Amino acid sequence: MSESIAQDSAMEDRRIFERRNFNSLLKFRNTANNRNGDGFIRNISAGGVAFSSNDKLKRSDALELWINVPDNRGSISKTARVVWVKENLLNRYEAGVKFDSVGLMELSGIFRSLAR
Repeated sequence: MSESIAQDSAMEDRRIFERRNFNSLLKFRNTANNRNGDGFIRNISAGGVAFSSNDKLKRSDALELWINVPDNRGSISKTARVVWVKENLLNRYEAGVKFDSVGLMELSGIFRSLAR
């Protein structure tokens, strides 16, 4: 196997659910250190969410999330685990989390609003 094919395979997207761009606020509690934080969601799927935050997270941190739902429908609570973290040029952190359970029903209001 050539080196470029091996690199492409390593970078392959392993997500099962389609990601959708979604701009919304997010609040979380990091259960590893019992600290609260907030962030701004970039995209979402039934399996997880990517967001930016001023709070430094570590891979494998367990989080309780509260995702703001559009049209003043409150928020959705999910538990998740951090699967990747990157520091960006603005000294903020980008993170991707995987929900502990698939969120098709809980997130249906968000996906309906994105389909409009």
